[in-house]
Amino acid sequence: MRVDDGPEQKSVAFGKAGTLAPWLANFSFWVSHPESSSLTIRATDGGKQLGVVSAPLASAVWNRDSKKDLPAPTWLDLSDGAGRVRAQLIVLKAPPAGAPHELKVLVGTWNVGNEPPPADLTSWLQCGQGRPKGGSRTPSRRNSMEELAAAGGNLPAPPSKDDDDASASSKASSAKLPPVAPRDVADAAGVDSDDSETDADPSNDGKKAKKKKKKKKQQPPPPVANPESGVAPKKFGTYDMVVVGCQEGDYDPRDGFDKCEDDWVACLANTLGDSYSLHCKNTLGQMRICAFVRADVAPAVHHWLKSTEATGLGHIMNNKGGVGISCRVWDTSVCFINSHLAAHDDMHKRRDDDFAEIVGGCKFGEKLECTEAFHHLVWMGDLNYRCEWGIEQGAEIKRKPTEERFNAMLAKVKGGPPGRAEIFKHDQLTRSRLAGDAFLGFQEGDPAKSHMPTFKVQREPGFNYKTQRTPAWCDRVLWKTAEGFVAKQTSLTAAGDVGTSDHKPVASGLTLELLAHSATVHIESDDPSAAAEPTSPMRETPSAISAFDVALDVAPEQSSATGTSPGKVRRTQTVDATKSTSVKDTPFLRKLFQTMCCCLYPSNEWSAPTSQWILRFEALSATNLIASDINGKSDPYVVFFSSVLEDPGKYAGPNVKNPKWRTKTITTNLNPTWPCDGKSVPTLPLAVSDADVIGREHLLIRVMDEDTLSNDDLIGSGRLYLGDFGDAIRAGKGGKIEKLIRLTSKGRRAGELMLSLVLEKNPHAA
Repeated sequence: MRVDDGPEQKSVAFGKAGTLAPWLANFSFWVSHPESSSLTIRATDGGKQLGVVSAPLASAVWNRDSKKDLPAPTWLDLSDGAGRVRAQLIVLKAPPAGAPHELKVLVGTWNVGNEPPPADLTSWLQCGQGRPKGGSRTPSRRNSMEELAAAGGNLPAPPSKDDDDASASSKASSAKLPPVAPRDVADAAGVDSDDSETDADPSNDGKKAKKKKKKKKQQPPPPVANPESGVAPKKFGTYDMVVVGCQEGDYDPRDGFDKCEDDWVACLANTLGDSYSLHCKNTLGQMRICAFVRADVAPAVHHWLKSTEATGLGHIMNNKGGVGISCRVWDTSVCFINSHLAAHDDMHKRRDDDFAEIVGGCKFGEKLECTEAFHHLVWMGDLNYRCEWGIEQGAEIKRKPTEERFNAMLAKVKGGPPGRAEIFKHDQLTRSRLAGDAFLGFQEGDPAKSHMPTFKVQREPGFNYKTQRTPAWCDRVLWKTAEGFVAKQTSLTAAGDVGTSDHKPVASGLTLELLAHSATVHIESDDPSAAAEPTSPMRETPSAISAFDVALDVAPEQSSATGTSPGKVRRTQTVDATKSTSVKDTPFLRKLFQTMCCCLYPSNEWSAPTSQWILRFEALSATNLIASDINGKSDPYVVFFSSVLEDPGKYAGPNVKNPKWRTKTITTNLNPTWPCDGKSVPTLPLAVSDADVIGREHLLIRVMDEDTLSNDDLIGSGRLYLGDFGDAIRAGKGGKIEKLIRLTSKGRRAGELMLSLVLEKNPHAA
């Protein structure tokens, strides 16, 4: 698919009958002039073109304020009799770059306790829309979600050639999800057993805990997730996006599902209603994360990436760790990570280390660590941090509390917010966050004020606690926001009526500030084909188009979406971030080549006729860098990149591989100072001159340790907010920023970078 002469985006993972699973059928483009543009869809098989069709976009322009229904899905005939394509096209006008714009997100986290959840989760995920009504959709055989999405009964049959009313066909085939009676959670609680902590609990004296088995009622299977979700909703939910993470989510799937994951997704889809569709999901062991996007927001959401990191036994086992997804909403980068950290009261430091390992291991196509790479990072999960109330300083922390301490804590907890606040003062996570040992720079609401401790409860409705563990707020939602952006928590609740697990589900409502402009996505890579992002000029009225719920009667080739076209569309990229996206030479040969060829990196002697503004360093130094070499020192250099910078490849020359905006290396130094003489530190040309764009962006910074016989090591990452330069450009004059930037590595302090950066007009500009 492509808009006009822009880049192609190719579909992936086609199922049976040439259909796409609902969460794989979403594509986004930048469109400059939707009234005169068209979307071209090309069907191929092994590189051979089967057919093509072009759809004008003028009729797809939609404004929610108009209170009109979304543009309906339509059937399009491919040329040469190759079949038909069913697509819903929506064009939304992007908000002005300088105007405030918000994304409302509901974030849910729950340790499921390896038991089937209730079919109705509305008390937890309150999104303003109940379950859709309709007839039964119970599958007649055990199918995966992918098979069900491809089944003829779930997608509308292609209309006949003489059927001109495509919309009527769509309406006739839009099946609704069946209602599910609320489950008796007390009767369906299942086995009342401890979680995985119990087996290692020395208080059991090597004896296995006795399990009380209860007779289960036969649960009605949840309905199949409707592929029509998000296509033509009658009512929109409260939140723009719903992101749900679960831990210990391994249980026997109910009738109708082969996999637990499919059962889980169906429960969520049924709860959220038909205005939401699943856009991305990721799984690691018993941890899962799913992102549902509301239909009217879907066109602005793109560039989904995934990553995982296991922190279990040997740092390999996936019983603990993190699973994450990231995307861009308009041009704001957002990341969500769901994690399950080490258990037990005495494992405070291990939890801190697990966090650091997840930060260092979860990559989302960026070389910056996730704590610095995104405008908004939301972290959820069973973080397992406990409360040390009632323990004298320096005393041994035991996993099982004494009866006296347990009863005293329980009295405080049940005494209301003041008592809970007293307990929460001794929360391990808060202590780590303030000390910078973990979650440095993150924000959090007040769990003690909002709800009861979520762990360790009886598997029944209500907050009744088991005596073998102290009550604690293990299930948390935190967030980190880049400077210049705002994130607010609007709600924080725990669903006490859900009684199938020894944890209560937690939901947090967040409002994330967004920006929308057509500046390029900042991806920095050692891959020559992706070393720098091409530059796109700003458009006056950019729009985004989304084509989703696509069903082809042919099987196109599988590929990823890549490419860009200056001045036309946003570049989008589909990347499996669990695999390396870099292509590197043998480190020794690469370093030898560096030594022999002084022109390997861009020269600072350049002229940039297209750049109206430049960034020039007057001072650049670092202090207290962490040591990366065995001699206790480092050989630091600094790399700069941003969505608003020119491509360094334009100034590097044809023989330069992997060009970067970088400084020279200073050897054997943890407190280096780079001379700003025009040779050691690059001058950075800006690709755009729009004050609204530059005033909302950041200069991203990586401090690296240069190694001769191995790959260079990351010392620390940071970012500089360019907000003041936006005002300077509006005034038509230069400006200066002097700032101390805190560097982080694996979410912890890694030193400081002091810089003085001047914005001035390019003397070489035409």
